[in-house]
Amino acid sequence: MHIHRVVIDANRINARGRIEAMNRLDAYHTMGAIELLQTSTLPVEFLTAPLQREKAREYDVIGGSALVYLTSRNVADAYPGTPIQESRLPEIERLLFGTKPFPTDRIRVQSQRDALHVDQAWQHGADYFITDDKRILDRASALAAAGITLGVCSAEDCENNITKYFVRHYGTSDPATLAALVRNEGPLLLGSNSSSGIAFIDAITGEELLAFEVSETRIALRAIIRGPVGDRWLTIVPNQPFVFDGPDASISIDAGPSPLLFGDKFCRAFAISSASKTLLAGRMLRYGRFLLHHACLHGTSGREAIRITRDNLEIDGVRVTF
Repeated sequence: MHIHRVVIDANRINARGRIEAMNRLDAYHTMGAIELLQTSTLPVEFLTAPLQREKAREYDVIGGSALVYLTSRNVADAYPGTPIQESRLPEIERLLFGTKPFPTDRIRVQSQRDALHVDQAWQHGADYFITDDKRILDRASALAAAGITLGVCSAEDCENNITKYFVRHYGTSDPATLAALVRNEGPLLLGSNSSSGIAFIDAITGEELLAFEVSETRIALRAIIRGPVGDRWLTIVPNQPFVFDGPDASISIDAGPSPLLFGDKFCRAFAISSASKTLLAGRMLRYGRFLLHHACLHGTSGREAIRITRDNLEIDGVRVTF
């Protein structure tokens, strides 16, 4: 099952339950069939809105690539997270609002926060960014034309598209039936492929490139990250510090209470990258499931041995054991 990632604008936080499309999306989210997410910018918009702030706590937070301050207050408007794509914030702001100076400082801050929402959704490879802001909706095609492949749409269009996906792939959009399907899947999702404990082994050298150990209380990851010529960059072993064998790989982590053991840390999400390319990235889902949504792992010969992009899992010269 593809777990759609849906990032919510502040105006679609359905605190009073009056937006029917959001009620249906919330039902999908509660059962674990989709993810509803808030950006790290959303909390600052709700500093004086306790009802909306409480509702937003139901959704995980995604951050960007840097701390951002838009006002003189000692409160950041965006925080670092575990992005899988490079920020395009200046371009997004230009595409949404043009290049003319903002008429007031209040409009500047709100517009730049809107651009931060969209940029963080883009950086995390979200399927949809939902809003009822006409300024943003009217620029959806301009964003797409610039290669910002993010479904900017209304809550109604998003709910309709996701419902069609469930009907097309599973023959139903009934929440109870979908909840049963989710419960029957394994604790790991590799792309959209369900599994339990699994290992990917280089068929030529016998080297374990990627593996997951699953128990009742934790999911532990092992991996060897190599470069495109086969040189070792990074080794990850449960309960041990990361071993960097070169300067080419970097790690971002959303640390905190979680079943996911990543090196010697428990975390909710992580991303390993080199330059602007994501090498390995995953996150915990509801009900203790883990999704590995990006992988580009090389064998000792330098060939691309494991690739995961959204739904797809591809292997080359790799033996899989369970």
